[in-house]
Order: sequence, then C-alpha cells, then structure tokens
Amino acid sequence: MVNSGSRDNLDELAGTLDELISEEESLFRRTGDLGSPAFLRHLRDDAPFVEAFCSRYSTQLVGVSTTDEKGHYETFYTFSDDLGGYTIDGIMGSLDPLKPVK
Repeated sequence: MVNSGSRDNLDELAGTLDELISEEESLFRRTGDLGSPAFLRHLRDDAPFVEAFCSRYSTQLVGVSTTDEKGHYETFYTFSDDLGGYTIDGIMGSLDPLKPVK
C-alpha cells in the first residue's frame, strides 16, 4: 500500500517531468536543435511509423533533419523514393489503411 505522502511526491515528480518535456518541446519547435532531447524523443516515437512507411512503399530512410514549413521546427524524414521529405504527419497520412498503395 502506498501512503498518501508517497503518492503526492509521485504526482509532483510527474508534474515536474511534464513541465520539463513541455519546455524541451517548446525549445525544439523554436530552434530545431538536432541534439535536443525532444528531437531524440521524436526519432524514437516515430520509428515504428517510419519503418512501416519504408515497408509499405519499398523505400529506405536516407536522411533526417528538421523543417520549419509550418512556422515551427519539426522532424523531417527523407527517403530513397526521390519524392522529397515527409514530416510525421505526412508519413501517418500515407499509412492510412484506406489509402491505396500506388
């Protein structure tokens, strides 16, 4: 059984972590820093979708950078399909199960 003091400490710690992550994300969106913890989190979180995209479209990941086309920086993936790069939103849109594969 967890006492209420421990639960309060856990809640406080969780709140502090959320604030740090929010600050890191905000900084990444402003600077596009490729070494930031937020950028590295994006790579980790996006990996399953990037792998699915590569598999579905028989392509390979050839580069990762950032783009600020929406007025803030976000992760930008380039593939061997010579069609340019994709943000995670573009990758996710391409993985829509109702979209036919070309």
